[in-house]
Amino acid sequence: MSAFRSNAFVGALVALSTSPLILHGCGGPTETELKTSTTAEVTTITTTDQDTTTTPTTTSTTTTRLSVWNCSTNRKTLQITHPDRKGIAIDDVTMGKCLGNVGMWPHSKDIPTTSLRLFTGWKHGFDSGKREESWNQLKEYVEKTNAKVLFGVEYGKGYDEQSWKWTFELMKLIGPEHTMGVGFGNEVDTDGGWDFFKKDGPAISKIKASVEQMDAAGFQDVPITTVFTAGLIAHIDGKARPFLKQAHELFGDRWVWSFNPYSIWDIGLMNFAKADCNAAVQSATSIKYIQSMTKGIRGKISDLIGGGDFKLWLTEAGWSAPGVQNAGQRSVVSHCGSWASQESLWKMYSGVMEWDLNFDDGTKAADHMFYFTLRDSRGESFGLVSDCGTNDCKIGDDFFSDESALMV
Repeated sequence: MSAFRSNAFVGALVALSTSPLILHGCGGPTETELKTSTTAEVTTITTTDQDTTTTPTTTSTTTTRLSVWNCSTNRKTLQITHPDRKGIAIDDVTMGKCLGNVGMWPHSKDIPTTSLRLFTGWKHGFDSGKREESWNQLKEYVEKTNAKVLFGVEYGKGYDEQSWKWTFELMKLIGPEHTMGVGFGNEVDTDGGWDFFKKDGPAISKIKASVEQMDAAGFQDVPITTVFTAGLIAHIDGKARPFLKQAHELFGDRWVWSFNPYSIWDIGLMNFAKADCNAAVQSATSIKYIQSMTKGIRGKISDLIGGGDFKLWLTEAGWSAPGVQNAGQRSVVSHCGSWASQESLWKMYSGVMEWDLNFDDGTKAADHMFYFTLRDSRGESFGLVSDCGTNDCKIGDDFFSDESALMV
């Protein structure tokens, strides 16, 4: 997720905003890490029925201990609705340095994260000497927790083919049984132009070639997607229409629609925060913003395919505390300190995790959702933990004051 892609879909975000406004070296665990590793007990009860006239029913209990990483906090009150439909999008710091430190949902009652989203199998900027170790740590985790991975391939970053090679190699290590899907490109509408999305153009051609390799390797039932920004609401009727129509027709039910429902990049809300800080923060960190955005995009997809029976993944949503280090966000925080406070981060995180992924009327909004992210990375502070060197959750009962959120 990049702060510099916001202008590509400002119009879409503002249009969906609510009134009054008309989207990374850890190695083995240290002594501290061992102390903060959480052991959860998974109990299986087996009942054996016998002749009740002579012998009472006997019950045997088998307890399996699950020990995985967790962060320490004095705020452990989070209630997660549908944890099987919630996942974490992995940041660059965690991916490149401490992939072994993935585990329980922060602030939960020892609930393991059972779906992970990776943006790519590896990156050129990562330490190549850590790749095999990191991949084996991931394999150990998904097997221990029976987790699934939404793999990613980066497009438009200057290493498209290498990104796919790394991702495909990792997929084969993890196996189809732990593969949730493959996302070809992230926020592709920020870089891809009309030629990229044309019928039989570069986008669909790259995906078709990769899917042929997947199918030959036993991944023929794995879902396929491409991740857009919230600008999808406009691009579905514009430059991305030929690609989306062809992808849906080509892959059928295997195709999943995906976008990143961010509110922090909404220019309308950013400007509103300078005039009415509290109202803007309340709107931006409310789940109603994501619901409104999702309802609009579901409508557009239904119009394109002629019906509402489809899968939709919300592939990134989150909040930065302290504030993002770019000019636009600095300006907002200088006027509205609570925009970048831990309290705002908590409201976004808890709201996402407690949401049942439905609209207020009970109808389905999304099939799965990923929260961004585990650790701070690339000048952004979206992490629930600051870095690989700490096992403390960022959020505690002693929230930052508004003044402490200011960026200088």
